[in-house]
Amino acid sequence: MEPKKQLPVEPEKSRLEKVELELNKKDDRYFFRRRSRLLTQAPVTHEDWHDQSTQEPMQKKSSFAFRLFFLSALFFVGAVGFAFYKMQGGGNVVSDKNIDLTLTGPISVKGGDEVPLQLQIVNNNDVALEVSEIIVTYPTGARLADDLSHQASQVVEDVGDIEPHQVLNKSYRVVLFGEEKSTQDIKVELQYHLPGSGAIYKKTVAHEVAIDSAPIALTLSAPDSVTSGEETTLDVTVMSNTGKLIPSLKVKVNYPPGFIFTKATPAPITGTNNLWALGDVTASSTRDIIIVGTMTGQDNDTKAFQAIAGIGATDTSKDITLVYNSLFKKIALKKPFLGLSVALGDKTDDTGVAEGHASIVAILGWSNNTDMTLTNCSLASDFGGIIDRRSVKVDNFGNYFSSTNTAIWDPNSQNKFKVMSPGDTGSQTLSFASIPLVSNNITLKKSAVTVHSTFSCTKVGDDTTKDKQLTTVALRTIKINSDTQFNASARYFTGPFVNKGPFPPKGDVDTSYTIIWSLTNTSNDVQAAQVTAMLPPYTTWGDKSVGDGILVYDPLSRRVTWTVGTLKAGVGYDSPPKTMSFQLVVKPTLISVGSVVPIVSSATFTGTDDFTKALRQSIKDTLTTALESDPGLPKDVEGKVSN
Repeated sequence: MEPKKQLPVEPEKSRLEKVELELNKKDDRYFFRRRSRLLTQAPVTHEDWHDQSTQEPMQKKSSFAFRLFFLSALFFVGAVGFAFYKMQGGGNVVSDKNIDLTLTGPISVKGGDEVPLQLQIVNNNDVALEVSEIIVTYPTGARLADDLSHQASQVVEDVGDIEPHQVLNKSYRVVLFGEEKSTQDIKVELQYHLPGSGAIYKKTVAHEVAIDSAPIALTLSAPDSVTSGEETTLDVTVMSNTGKLIPSLKVKVNYPPGFIFTKATPAPITGTNNLWALGDVTASSTRDIIIVGTMTGQDNDTKAFQAIAGIGATDTSKDITLVYNSLFKKIALKKPFLGLSVALGDKTDDTGVAEGHASIVAILGWSNNTDMTLTNCSLASDFGGIIDRRSVKVDNFGNYFSSTNTAIWDPNSQNKFKVMSPGDTGSQTLSFASIPLVSNNITLKKSAVTVHSTFSCTKVGDDTTKDKQLTTVALRTIKINSDTQFNASARYFTGPFVNKGPFPPKGDVDTSYTIIWSLTNTSNDVQAAQVTAMLPPYTTWGDKSVGDGILVYDPLSRRVTWTVGTLKAGVGYDSPPKTMSFQLVVKPTLISVGSVVPIVSSATFTGTDDFTKALRQSIKDTLTTALESDPGLPKDVEGKVSN
């Protein structure tokens, strides 16, 4: 039996080949054109296909995670934007824009009149404004209508919770004071919390009120012109312009230079000569202040007085911080009947400057400026301040009475003072000094000497007029400069540093020295205090220093500068002196053998007296290798350069 033929076994097709056959088989319903293969390389084996398929799940997982992250971020951004939109008022969630805060009242009033105010708060939010407070801030000088005895700067009112859509109304009554044409601002602040939040939220509103007229009428009566040296009376009148009581009123009168205060009724506040506390001024009442003094100055000068009415920061303060009204009064100076000048040296200024315990010469010039004969004239100078009574000397047979501290020239010692013809002139001289600024280690602070001179004569009357006394005065103040002492020394054997090198010095060999500068000061602060000096070419900077202030060496200019700043009064007396020590290295040249050589040039101290405004200056001589101020220098040892 013939064995059966076995048909050849067709190899199993790959998946891609099966898909390709399926796509290319004929179908009567459609006409397909066979497509060429996309790839020309060998088909992917089953094993390769399996490897690719195992990577697909990882790629799908990575893509899914990225989509999830992107959607989460998008949701977060949207939530933040939505919250911001809501906080800005969208959708009627909580916003200060949903709170209406209005403050209404008159826009102008008379000073001292009552101002009614209406405050309305409308909460248009859907949640309550919790633990709410209303803070009303009034302008300076305002007072509550129900209590005029105290200034009302700020009022805080607790209003609790303001419910959603609640309308809250409040009324306030305040009395405003101020200068005419001024404006006063009233501010209201609402503070509140939101549910579940500890933060404090605020909303404010303000209302401006103009003062149409001052609450106080003020007048200042005085002559339009006076002669220099003539006694002058000022009358200050204060009258209430309002129907309300004006509490704690004060009046201040600013005097021009050359006005010498004598007395006033009522008396000014203790420690002043130009400030009055009038207390409470009732409605439409009037108060008067009478001031007596003497005007001095040059011919044709114009002097201006200023009167101010108002209140202080407190009822007991010695100044006016809120002005209700103010005015000026000008007075012209005519040529005086009697002329009197006081010259200190070559200056006739009202204020002079002198050194402590130094002799001061004053020349008192006088004249009869009238066209009449005058009789019984006298010239007197009263001293004040830190005058040394033992130093006063009077010329031309004048007399000095130490008990009253007065120098006098009168008809008993001066024949020309018995009868003085029209146009007569002359002068008297006196000299004096201040007491020492330091005594028993106690320093006098901001000290001065005053000279108050008076020249008077009698104008003889006729049948219709009585005798009249003519008087002129002059006041001079001499401020005393602070006594600032500057000391400088060079040392080898003593001081804060160990000095090296040979002493006596040798040519072309380095030797170091210590320079010590010190400052003391008596009565007044000295500003911008500093010391400067220059180094010779053979001296180099030792780079060691210790002391007060700042020490700087400039190698380009070779200048040493010690900056102290403010040198306080009493330094060296009430407190230790200011000092600066620094080291220098000197290498003398051979041509210096047999001589002492400079270590540092002359040092200059400068500063400005804060009280007198005078320049203070002191110069110390060049410091040399002689070491004259070194307490450790052995006897018979000279600082000359040797070989």
